[in-house]
Amino acid sequence: MALISGATAAGSAAALKSLLDDVTELRTQLIALLAKLDLDAGITDVDYESVLTPAALTTTK
Repeated sequence: MALISGATAAGSAAALKSLLDDVTELRTQLIALLAKLDLDAGITDVDYESVLTPAALTTTK
């Protein structure tokens, strides 16, 4: 694992875990938004969730 400049190995690992938490939360919120858009479709009949949902997250803690 590459160290973050000026940080220890433990500090770098903690920073990367924090970033992974942020990315996971953003993905969760995006998927929820896409599901809401599908429910509020109105005139357009686009299945946003199936078209725009990101692939499964492969990086985990």
